Amino acid sequence: MNRLSESETIRLLSSNRTFVGLTPGDFTQFLKLSRAHHVEQGAFITRRREDADACFILVSGCIEQTEEHIPGESSSRQHFTAGTIFAGNMLIKTWPQTRDSVAIEDSSLLALEREAFKTLINAGDQVAFRILDTLLDVFVQDVHSANQKLDDIFSHPDETLTRLKQMNTSSAS
Repeated sequence: MNRLSESETIRLLSSNRTFVGLTPGDFTQFLKLSRAHHVEQGAFITRRREDADACFILVSGCIEQTEEHIPGESSSRQHFTAGTIFAGNMLIKTWPQTRDSVAIEDSSLLALEREAFKTLINAGDQVAFRILDTLLDVFVQDVHSANQKLDDIFSHPDETLTRLKQMNTSSAS
């Protein structure tokens, strides 16, 4: 896969709602501080339970993220295209990843490390603030989802106990 030009990278990122309305000049510092990363089809970008070394922004290609919600149960799968931000939590703090991210076709990514992100935020960089807004939206959705799960657990105690017993029985066999 050939390295994308700066103008092609900007064009592809600008097609994503996170970056709509930014000018090519808004991307200058961001592109200087991020590094191009090319992956072949089938390559892992992040692995569940491992720390990511950078936040990734998909420029071209397609990735699949897989998450196992309950051990032993089917995983959820999501496919992402240009402009998608993943492993973004590492820009805030190093937490183990909750999903496997795999390229399902040859893909180009930009990797943004925490120190570079801090530099961009401190400089008032528009791309960095768009990334931060996106991350905050994801964190709010995650908290909302966790609250919903807790509400489901405590609102239906008999179902919760039955489910826990089933899980315990299946893991014991």
